[in-house]
Amino acid sequence: MDLELLQERARIMKGIRRFFDERNYLEAGTPALAPNLIPESRIEAFETTYTPPASPDKGFTQQRLCRKRGQDWQHAPER
Repeated sequence: MDLELLQERARIMKGIRRFFDERNYLEAGTPALAPNLIPESRIEAFETTYTPPASPDKGFTQQRLCRKRGQDWQHAPER
C-alpha cells in the first residue's frame, strides 16, 4: 500500500470516528471470532464462547475483515 493510499485511509477512518464522537457514541474494540481454528503457528489457540456485551445506548466498532472472494470497486484488499 503506498503512502498516499495510507493517508487517504487514515483520513477516512478519522472522519468516521469524528462522526460518531460528535454524536456521543462510544467506540468499542471488539475482537473478531472465527467458527474454526485459524492456522497460525505463532499464536496459541484457545476456545471461547460468545457473550454479547452489556453495551451503552450508543456504540460502534470498526473491524478489519478478510475477504477470500474476488475484487470489485467496493472490495479490494489492502496492499
